[in-house]
Amino acid sequence: MSLLCKLNLHKWNKCICIKCNIEIHNWQGCICHKCGKVRNEMDPITSEQTDALREALEILGTICPTQEEIDSFRYFFGFHDFHNGCTCCKCGLTIHNWDGCKCKKCGIKRDQDHEWDGCECKKCSKVKDESHRWDGCKCKKCGKVKDESHDWDGCKCKKCGKVKDESHEWGGCRCKKCSKVEHDYIYCKCKKCGYVQDKNHKISGCRCEICNSGIHDWEDVTGYVEKGVTEFTQVLKCRRCGEYDRLDRSAR
Repeated sequence: MSLLCKLNLHKWNKCICIKCNIEIHNWQGCICHKCGKVRNEMDPITSEQTDALREALEILGTICPTQEEIDSFRYFFGFHDFHNGCTCCKCGLTIHNWDGCKCKKCGIKRDQDHEWDGCECKKCSKVKDESHRWDGCKCKKCGKVKDESHDWDGCKCKKCGKVKDESHEWGGCRCKKCSKVEHDYIYCKCKKCGYVQDKNHKISGCRCEICNSGIHDWEDVTGYVEKGVTEFTQVLKCRRCGEYDRLDRSAR
């Protein structure tokens, strides 16, 4: 050690003497306010420190400090500040309190040390694809479905809801079990329920003989008609019956 250092005349580079390498930090909890160094005092708080904290808190006016209040002041004694979870508010160090696969403090999960109850973990509800408790096609524990051992009620499985395209129970055009719709069309109209589709019309002139819909064969004749036509109107004319129609372009 140099003579200057023996005389306590150190030459500092932040918190370290460049002559003798002694370190004197300005600790604020687990982190040095001056150089940013982190210290790793992570042991449980001692009974002596707990008593000292209680005395300090009582002096400040807190008569019966709770454990949470004590934990929130741990960093004054050189500990990390974990009172908001598992990550130190000072330095960002994360230390979990694992109970198997789940942290008891913050609830984060890890994929190890599960406590399996059949196919499902009791602690984190993770499911593994083995040890299922099958009730026909569905696992009673996790709800997984297999495509076998169904309990069919017509076209629908009572346990998992799977539908097969057979054994329907029709009520008109709709299956009472699975709600499938199947029309029986004559041209454009269902003979069972009267539903009309926009195809397969039986056209006579410009009208469907089945559903009575007007089916025109329009052509744009805007440029050939003068009377009553403005620049905002498109004029259509049916090639079959000669009926006119107008479309307001500004409204489209």
